[in-house]
Amino acid sequence: MEKLVIQRNLNSEVIISMSNLRIPVVILMAEPSELDWIAQKASELLVDKVKDGPLTDRDVKLAFEIFVQPRLKRLLGAFADEREHGQAVDQIMKKIQEHARRLNAEHWKKSEL
Repeated sequence: MEKLVIQRNLNSEVIISMSNLRIPVVILMAEPSELDWIAQKASELLVDKVKDGPLTDRDVKLAFEIFVQPRLKRLLGAFADEREHGQAVDQIMKKIQEHARRLNAEHWKKSEL
């Protein structure tokens, strides 16, 4: 008899396995809220920077490299495939860019990067 087992580990990753297989299939997925948290923390790096001048694409890329890349590396096994990883990268980058535009609008009356 086939049995589907769904568990959550300490890193908030969901583990799905099939008990009828000799070698269980395990799929790790990063939680969307975890990706939101990563994007939020990376965006916080830009709050101090915007006081010195309008934020640029370079500032966004730097925040991504400093804060996001190391965390996504740790979560690499949590993605089903490269496509899902790429979607996470795009989602986080988009959120950081949106936050940078808002900061520019608030501090410099400029909404582009």
